[in-house]
Amino acid sequence: MSIDHGKFIPKQSKYHVRVLPPGAAKGPKRTIPELAEEFGVSTPCLRAYLARREGAPKAVLHHGQRAWYDLHEVREWWKGLER
Repeated sequence: MSIDHGKFIPKQSKYHVRVLPPGAAKGPKRTIPELAEEFGVSTPCLRAYLARREGAPKAVLHHGQRAWYDLHEVREWWKGLER
């Protein structure tokens, strides 16, 4: 398959080609509801923490209204929070 994506890194799957923006980490990504379930808090609670806490990780990938966060970065941040 010969597609010129410039500096984008194409990722092929069986059904489509997913393109990651430059600088996006290649590790596992999670949405806020997935992370909230893992941490045992509600989705609105985690969304508020990510929006209001200083040093909170930023989303590494956006598509429409969905955002994906680097799993390892969010776990490390969550461990260091004073709740």
